[in-house]
Amino acid sequence: MILGCRTKISLNEVANHSTYALIQRYLDAGFNIRECYVDTVGAADKYQRKLSEKFPSITFTVAPKADSIYPIVSAASIAAKVSRDRQVKRWVWEEKFRENKVPSTEFGSGYPSDPATKKWISENVDPLFGFPSLVRFSWSTVTKVLEESGVPFKFEADDDESSPPKHQQQIKLTGRKRKAENGQMNHSGHAHRFSFFRARGLSRVTHL
Repeated sequence: MILGCRTKISLNEVANHSTYALIQRYLDAGFNIRECYVDTVGAADKYQRKLSEKFPSITFTVAPKADSIYPIVSAASIAAKVSRDRQVKRWVWEEKFRENKVPSTEFGSGYPSDPATKKWISENVDPLFGFPSLVRFSWSTVTKVLEESGVPFKFEADDDESSPPKHQQQIKLTGRKRKAENGQMNHSGHAHRFSFFRARGLSRVTHL
């Protein structure tokens, strides 16, 4: 799990795609959906228009704070939060950790105002890999922690050693300037590396 390899996606996009997928799942299962009440994500009129275009057979009502206006949305909100809390409480790590490095599951509520959540984030950040997959990397609270504690690294293009490098890809996790140095220089003035490392664009790191 490397931060530079993740595609950043906003929480609004996550909510939109989840809503589309949920409605489509029940339509595919044969449910006859006539009306749908949705709490807004972004501009209510724009979101309602998108939903209506995607599912023209359904009448949509999209409104801010819909969970405090429509009882059916209130019930759905409660069910969603209870389901989320159960999943987090029973969370099974996808990653493999050393026995003494397994993160605590005392996540708190997951909101930045929660002291327990802030404590978990600060205690479980890895300077190179960031966080386990449980954490949403695009969350601004997490992004700030990564910027403050991360380590920069770079991938090099697999260029011919007999000619100057054509291009480099650089992924920077923090503002701190550190260099991943190559091995000994060859006769052309470029770093000499074994073909195994050249084929994979890997460089020797002398310090972190």
